Amino acid sequence: MKYTQEMINKLIVIENDKKYMRNHDFDNDDLSSLDMRNIIFQNCRFINANLTDADLRYADLINANLFRANLFRANLINADLTGTNLSGTDLTNANTTNTNFTDANLTNLIGYTK
Repeated sequence: MKYTQEMINKLIVIENDKKYMRNHDFDNDDLSSLDMRNIIFQNCRFINANLTDADLRYADLINANLFRANLFRANLINADLTGTNLSGTDLTNANTTNTNFTDANLTNLIGYTK
């Protein structure tokens, strides 16, 4: 499914001035070029999702599953990917400045070197 910014905004829940997105399966979905800054993703999956040019600055994707996701040119500045499964993910030209990859599965990454 191709998501629009309006569709994404409807999935966001705001609690205590923080943005949350919970229990959503984005497997094989197109989330390209969307603004998903500062969102805390809880129990969300992005297997084989297209996140090309997505803005994920300051996003919290702790323990998310991004297996084989396409993050080409995504903005991941200050994102928290602790424990995230990034196996087979394309990070070509992604901005990973200050991104936290602690305990993330980085096997078979495309376009990224530590």
